[in-house]
Amino acid sequence: LDKLPTVKEAVWRGVPNDIGKNFAKNQIVTWWSVNSCSSSPNVIKNFLGDNKKSTLFLIEALNGKKVSGYTEYESEDEVILQMGTEFRVKGDPLAQSNSSCIVHLIEIDDNNDQPLAAAMNEMQLTPAASKNKSTSGKSFIFFLYQITSFMMSKDITE
Repeated sequence: LDKLPTVKEAVWRGVPNDIGKNFAKNQIVTWWSVNSCSSSPNVIKNFLGDNKKSTLFLIEALNGKKVSGYTEYESEDEVILQMGTEFRVKGDPLAQSNSSCIVHLIEIDDNNDQPLAAAMNEMQLTPAASKNKSTSGKSFIFFLYQITSFMMSKDITE
């Protein structure tokens, strides 16, 4: 896996079981298996099945390995998280109206024990002038709400 391209991006993983109750804010979790994820939330909905009590993970990956160009299913945007990857649970699981939940994980980097979100906060960015008066933060929260509502809606899992 070390020879594959490393990606730093948000990836998704779906589990067709209710395991969200096993996670709590600021908990450190180590996954001791290789985990297949996707950078596309639409791909993950197929793995959730008809079981309404599923768990969707939103993972801020630092050392994901992009394998989509090397697998039979290139369109799945597959990213592998290696065995022994450590995460910090960003917040308590978010329960959905259909009895499923979303767990937000942030990968902890071995080099400096700093999650992606903290590293991004240290970046110096200068925003371009915008004619639009709305804030990008509100737009992003609205987008995140819409996509999670869409993914976890009753119609998707049927």
